[in-house]
Amino acid sequence: MAIPTNIKTLLSGKAVEWARIEFKETWDGEASLKTVCAFANDIDNWGGGYIFIGVEEKEGCPVYPLKGVPDSKIDSYQKSILEKCKLLRPAYMPLVEVADYEKLKFIVLWCPGGDSRPYSCPKTMAKNNKERIHYIRKASSTIEPSDDEEKDLFNLANRVPFDDRVNHHADISDLNITLIQNYLKEVKSSLYEKARIGDFLKELHLTEGRNTGFKKILDALEANGSPRPEFETDEAHSYFITRLFIHRGFAEGKYGDESVSTPNSTSSILLPDGLQQMELREQILELIKKNPSISKKNMALILRVSMYALKMELAAMSDEHVAEFVGFSRNGRWVVYK
Repeated sequence: MAIPTNIKTLLSGKAVEWARIEFKETWDGEASLKTVCAFANDIDNWGGGYIFIGVEEKEGCPVYPLKGVPDSKIDSYQKSILEKCKLLRPAYMPLVEVADYEKLKFIVLWCPGGDSRPYSCPKTMAKNNKERIHYIRKASSTIEPSDDEEKDLFNLANRVPFDDRVNHHADISDLNITLIQNYLKEVKSSLYEKARIGDFLKELHLTEGRNTGFKKILDALEANGSPRPEFETDEAHSYFITRLFIHRGFAEGKYGDESVSTPNSTSSILLPDGLQQMELREQILELIKKNPSISKKNMALILRVSMYALKMELAAMSDEHVAEFVGFSRNGRWVVYK
């Protein structure tokens, strides 16, 4: 996992307010669990918070020189974090990262507001303790809520913040690679330097990194009698393209044999009249002028270009204020500015 900002930014307090960060020289299961609970309850809708282990604090700010977490403690701390967080009710688990900074190791817990709040945790770790508290965060302190605050916390269970609501009209094609990269660079996220789009999608649980997908693709295409795919990348693995070729039998009924696209043949499917000799941008503009609600998928099929190439051109057109898509994918439309 990777936190949505980097260590240096967290320590500076510029991008994340100090009230949303708690520094701990060592992992204290009882005290830190209460803070995890408070960040998860997110009573003021701040977006949760961070617990930074390996940093001494004074008046809420980090003390230099930084101490870090000894290598011998990394594993035991992570096991204790997992064990203690299992005591939260309902179930909640922060995102945990072991990070390197200035030749030291730190453990960072990212605790976003949970969607099953209110959360509670034991008041003490004593075996005979049965009291549970819905801890909240106020200013830079983790506290027990007053009666009114506890009522407010329970009322939040019926309200999901706008930016946490699921957009049922969105799909993967709505992700703009350029905007994602610009955002990661602006917030100085470690994802920008060390990750490509594959790592970003993995964080969204849309891909996995065990290479099992290649065999699944090859086996499925072979069983279907389809041509073998092509996989393309460069030495730096800065991009990755997969080409899947149409099965000859699929197109025979509609287009005839000449229309089949395989690695060793060229397609004779013609673009609509007037589009074939135009540059890609001109072709795109012609399509969206004729059909302002055309989807990217249909656009790519008509123009016979990869979705990656199409999205890169559309992103450039948007940046240059030539044309852009306005609204949601199902009821939006393309607008041409010039």
